[in-house]
Amino acid sequence: MAFAGCHVACLYVNSPGAPGLIGGLQWSETLASAGTTSRAMPSNPSGPYPVGNYFPSFEITVSAESWVAVGPNPDASQASGTGNAARFRIGAGETRNVWCTAGDKVAWAAA
Repeated sequence: MAFAGCHVACLYVNSPGAPGLIGGLQWSETLASAGTTSRAMPSNPSGPYPVGNYFPSFEITVSAESWVAVGPNPDASQASGTGNAARFRIGAGETRNVWCTAGDKVAWAAA
C-alpha cells in the first residue's frame, strides 16, 4: 500500500545534533487529509527518557509538497503568520525533524 499524506512520529532524541536518530518514541499518527494531529507532545515522556537528558521533536514525512506548522494550536493554511500560524514547506517524499515543546501539535496542508 502506497503512503499518502503526512506521517508524524512524536519522540525524544538523545542529541540535538543528531535528530535523525529515533529514540523514545511516544506516538505516531498519519494524516490522510489536511488537518492537525489529535495528540500533542507529552510533558512527561513514557519510558526511560528523562526530560532533562532528551530533546522533544517531531519527525514529519510527507508524500507530496506540503505546508506544515507546529505549536499548541498550529495552522498550516495561512500564507503568512507568526507563532502557531508560521509554517514551513516540506518537499514531496522528504522527512524533517522539528524541535518542539510539551503541548505542541503538528498541522499539515498540501501545497
